[in-house]
Amino acid sequence: MSQIDQSQLAFYTVNSMRVPAEGPKAVPIALDFSETTIYTLNLQNMQSRNFLSMVQSLYIDNSGNTAPIVVTFPGTQQNITLAAGRQMYVTVLCANPASMQFYSTGGVLVYVALLNFPVSNSSWPSYTGA
Repeated sequence: MSQIDQSQLAFYTVNSMRVPAEGPKAVPIALDFSETTIYTLNLQNMQSRNFLSMVQSLYIDNSGNTAPIVVTFPGTQQNITLAAGRQMYVTVLCANPASMQFYSTGGVLVYVALLNFPVSNSSWPSYTGA
């Protein structure tokens, strides 16, 4: 059995399970993966101007995509993968200033909402038709 060297561990300040002082907010983003496969988002300017103090959760609508979407948070090294044809609410480990990367090869529009409030994690398939 190998031991983990505790002196090599890093500690990140993340916001979790708090309603921020500015109240609950959602920032909708449309990512057009027909233009590129990778989008990088840095919220330092928005946060320094007090529009959004933290990102605690995401809503991702990958229902029209035939490929998964991967969201990476460089500050915490968290990776979230949502399969094609699904939607989800997910709690994230996002250090401030908030920074994230979105990746998909599906070539379609994917909607994401950055949420500054906590949510219950859930994922569901998207169905079309009646």
